[in-house]
Amino acid sequence: YEEKAVTLAAQKTNGYPFLFQLLGKELWKEKDTIIDRKAVKIALNNSVAKLFTDVHSLVYKEMSPNERIFASAMAKDKLISNIADIKKRIDKDANNTNHLRNRLIEKGVIANAGYGKVQFVLPYMREFMLEKEYELAEVLGE
Repeated sequence: YEEKAVTLAAQKTNGYPFLFQLLGKELWKEKDTIIDRKAVKIALNNSVAKLFTDVHSLVYKEMSPNERIFASAMAKDKLISNIADIKKRIDKDANNTNHLRNRLIEKGVIANAGYGKVQFVLPYMREFMLEKEYELAEVLGE
């Protein structure tokens, strides 16, 4: 194996044990080949797809429509979202925005990231929400 590839694999799991397990399983399937960056990327893509199916889709189903809208608004940001920006994007007043924020924190979907800021807890949740938004746009013909 290539040491840099193994380091990359560990970094891409963002410390999430289930994703680390999925990635390890995918890499084990290719045990007869050298674990290089290409093998890690393929295994990571397969692992994230499985994470979407086994974890993220279940979390998504448990979210109310307004919580989904909030999370989709968060997905527009790379890592950390400002509540003020989310409020503008979802066109809700401060009370409704804070209520949705608190519910998503209680559900373990997001976490505080400083004063007036939040971030996703699950790795690749942003990408999952962007994918869901794209699917919705396709259905609506946008």
